[in-house]
Amino acid sequence: MDNRRIIESFSRYCRRCEGRCCSGIMVGLFDWELPRTEGHKLPSAPVNGVLNITFKKDCLLLKDHRCSLSSAERLLDCLSYPVYPKIENGKVAGLIIHKGCPYHDEIAGDAELTGMVRRMWEENLGRLKPEQAAEFFSGEFWDSEMLMEI
Repeated sequence: MDNRRIIESFSRYCRRCEGRCCSGIMVGLFDWELPRTEGHKLPSAPVNGVLNITFKKDCLLLKDHRCSLSSAERLLDCLSYPVYPKIENGKVAGLIIHKGCPYHDEIAGDAELTGMVRRMWEENLGRLKPEQAAEFFSGEFWDSEMLMEI
């Protein structure tokens, strides 16, 4: 999956709010993504192959209202927000969307974009160890009433 296509498709929504999702957020990084963040001081170490970082203000990768990582380096969590897979038996069984994004309804109706996000997760699921998936898809973010199935 070409990350640039996903970023371009999301950009028509993200530009309208200047990337508020990159401020006051929690980001999950998988262990294979950590080398991409070299040069940035991360506040903690991974647990079960996942590093969950909460930023009270702007994400440390944000520069001039844009991610400082290239499209090829962009983190899976950041590429996906606000659309995530619903995992059942180790497979993508559907999609969920976080209603914290002001454009979640429009994005949920964008079949091309949500299809690309689904394929991206399907391509990357094989890289996840069971403990990584359990760690990433746990916590209050995933139990929230702010999530809806697409």
